[in-house]
Amino acid sequence: MVQLRYPFYCLFILLLTACAGQQNNVAQTTTVEEPKVSMEKKSIAQALRERIDLDAKGQVELYRQLREEDPNGYNWENEDEMTMLGYGYLWDEKPQEALVVFQLIVEQFPESANPYDSVGEAYLAVGDTAQALQNYTKTVAMNPDNYFARDQIARMIDKNFRTPSPAEMFDSKISAQEAKEDIDYLAKKLAEVNPSAFKFISQEAFEANVNSIKNTISDSISIPELRWNACAIIASINCSHTGSGRFGIESQMLPDSLRFPMQVQWIDDRMFVSDPLVNGDKIAAGTEIISINAVAVGDLVGKIYDHIHAQGSVTSSKRLEFNHWATTLLPYQLGFPAAYSIRTADNKTHALNANSEMDNFVRNTTIVHCEEPLCLDFPKEKTAHLTVASFNFYPWNNLDRFEKFMDESFSEIEAQGSEHLIIDLRGNGGGSPESSIYLLRYLLKEPFPYFRETEYNAGWGMQTPFAKTFDGDIVFLIDGEGMSTTGHFIAIAKDRQLGTIVGEELGSNHFCTAGQGTFRMENAKAEFYVANTPSAVDVNSIPDHQGVLPDNVVVQSINDYLKGVDTVLNYALQLCE
Repeated sequence: MVQLRYPFYCLFILLLTACAGQQNNVAQTTTVEEPKVSMEKKSIAQALRERIDLDAKGQVELYRQLREEDPNGYNWENEDEMTMLGYGYLWDEKPQEALVVFQLIVEQFPESANPYDSVGEAYLAVGDTAQALQNYTKTVAMNPDNYFARDQIARMIDKNFRTPSPAEMFDSKISAQEAKEDIDYLAKKLAEVNPSAFKFISQEAFEANVNSIKNTISDSISIPELRWNACAIIASINCSHTGSGRFGIESQMLPDSLRFPMQVQWIDDRMFVSDPLVNGDKIAAGTEIISINAVAVGDLVGKIYDHIHAQGSVTSSKRLEFNHWATTLLPYQLGFPAAYSIRTADNKTHALNANSEMDNFVRNTTIVHCEEPLCLDFPKEKTAHLTVASFNFYPWNNLDRFEKFMDESFSEIEAQGSEHLIIDLRGNGGGSPESSIYLLRYLLKEPFPYFRETEYNAGWGMQTPFAKTFDGDIVFLIDGEGMSTTGHFIAIAKDRQLGTIVGEELGSNHFCTAGQGTFRMENAKAEFYVANTPSAVDVNSIPDHQGVLPDNVVVQSINDYLKGVDTVLNYALQLCE
């Protein structure tokens, strides 16, 4: 099981979902928590990774040598970088090598539960069930919340043990008592683990909300209904780093016959048909919907927003989340009706045909990014377009790739004589502070602090710009899916007035509660993820509850969506004329 305490949301997103939002099968195995880090210390895991001539045993010997020779020079306290080094071997199907690294971590961090979990996984991979069972048992004794290890133990004891699939869970029910136990566990973990749980809601209001939901449960309740209630409790604390894994599981649980049978977009507080699917003979794309099953769409979406977690009072991220998952979210809010009818803006009512099969996640295909998370193109003379779809580059893994790309890109931008630079951060879920800082060093002219100095962010100090920085005009493209480190980056760009920011309110800002602990309700088997580390960059001009606001608000219209026009990028290109 991968349990991490390395900073920031997008590390978790990498393991939990693809950038486009599809589920990854290791979602239930991830715990992330931010360590106390220092930029003054070198990464021991990176030092070992660079020695490609050494096998795992050689790396462990080098670890011991460096620890003796330079006890203050490396981040020896960072268990998680070494954990990822071990998992690199495990994912490369070298379990014996992984075991060597994990055993070193157990030795170095004997009071931590996670290394025993990793050792158990490696022993299982090499076929030593007895040692695997021993280590999984130890990690559960140290951390009873480790449901993944508990499941592994159950599988080793009972070969027929299995957890139900999402589809199987749709018709499953639990008793009112079991449901209330799960809700109490959820509420307890939110309050205990998230250090900012009551930053945007009072503890009294939170507890009243929890009790109100519990009071609605007087009989047995279906798993989907309980999960929907859990989403509302999680969303009430207004933390973008705390959630239930978006709505992939809820979508997998829902039979296709019960999905809302057409794709819609919520734009400027109005709902439009973006693809009528099997209802094309009745409804044209672009048609405005006024109500669904006699419920006004504004009321529907407002209630759905109550179940979508977001930062503070930000709604742009909720809007995009609704647009992605509308075919799933509408049925959950409406109570899974067997049939749908809509009233359109021309005051006509239409009974809709049900779909037997359909996509459950809708992407905005008009935003055409490169195949890689980083790319550079020159859409017009004197204008460069730099896409940074992710900051998910870490010192112990692939930060060197990010640095190489930026070095080459800014050399090319200079060679092309570009006077305008568009930095496209739409959909960037965050990542490492190191990558954000590296890009800022090409944009800022004076030394700058990154983090506010706190016990969690001590030692980063002042950051020094590169000798050559970009001297032209900069336009930043943002949207509601810009999270975590992207909020840090754009907050600094806004505070330092680095350029013009275009798009809609960012999904995050200078402040976030990062990291994530992973938990599961015992009866409903519903996973949820709770932020556990406060973090903020050094700006003072942005309210904590609000996403970074653009200088120029630009939102794609339904007509541009249907025509495949990237409204925001086109606007930026006009600014660069």
